[in-house]
Amino acid sequence: VSQSRYDVFLLGNLVADPRTFDTKNGPGANSRVAVNRKIGDVERTLYINVKCFGNSGRDAAGMRKGDRVFVKGYLENDEYTNKEGTVTKDVVINAAIFSRQDRKTETSPNASDSSVGF
Repeated sequence: VSQSRYDVFLLGNLVADPRTFDTKNGPGANSRVAVNRKIGDVERTLYINVKCFGNSGRDAAGMRKGDRVFVKGYLENDEYTNKEGTVTKDVVINAAIFSRQDRKTETSPNASDSSVGF
């Protein structure tokens, strides 16, 4: 029986500082990424949970809320019991790559000031 894997690539902003933890196999981190999409005059934001282990978990430990991040990973179902004892199911990205992206400063040919571009 073969399993399908859904590869995902995201560019977004950290909603909060990553929550880091240690496992017997190395560092890990859970984070939440906001991805904005503008269609016409309407901007929509999608909030996505990301979990990282190993090198990507180590990379996440140095990041902070608001950082622009690139995520490459795959979708998977995550199931856990919350503080109230309720089983919660969620779709998350298990990140193979979780890296900070620099915000580039670009100068518009029609503007006298610099503006931030993405």
